[in-house]
Amino acid sequence: MRGTARAAARLVLSSDVALGYAALVAAVTIGLQLVPAEVRADVVQRCSTNLENLRDRPVLVLVVSAFVVPTLTGLLSQLPLLLLVYATGQRWVGRAGTVLVAGFGHVGATLFVAALIASGITHGRLAESVARASDVGVSYGVAGMTAFVVSRVPPRWRGVYVAGAAGLYVAPLLWHQTFTDVGHASAFLLGLGLALLAARVARAARTAERLP
Repeated sequence: MRGTARAAARLVLSSDVALGYAALVAAVTIGLQLVPAEVRADVVQRCSTNLENLRDRPVLVLVVSAFVVPTLTGLLSQLPLLLLVYATGQRWVGRAGTVLVAGFGHVGATLFVAALIASGITHGRLAESVARASDVGVSYGVAGMTAFVVSRVPPRWRGVYVAGAAGLYVAPLLWHQTFTDVGHASAFLLGLGLALLAARVARAARTAERLP
């Protein structure tokens, strides 16, 4: 167990993407705790990927929302997994690949949820106030990266890992069925799809290297 913990610590400390992203998110979260509650709520609302903000400034909110965690509890609960999966991703596909995968999970899940909300409002199934609901955080990106690094898990633990990750990001749909739960499940499935694609590309590259 100690050896595993030391290996995980070395992995995280070797990843500038994981450490840099975690540091920026932590700085934002701590900063939000130092301002009055009404200011904090206004910042979160302006950074949110709700329908109104996505219509007015889509690129800005899609980027900045991934750096805003409103509470210290939320940050501390997600930080260990964030550090581990981003570091694992960087070891496998490098800096740019990690950013692309995490961005795909974050943006893809966000836009999918936004489309569901827009459809619900259009057809009268949701109140128009939902268009202004706050939606910020690192969790979509973390969900996508958690799924993406599945092939880096030792084969004997892979089934347990997938079951645990699916329980964390997909199973809540069976009980709560909130839009956040839909976003987590969507990001997780997107990450799995990218993992399969990356594994196939890697296998093809190894096969090509063996050919005369």
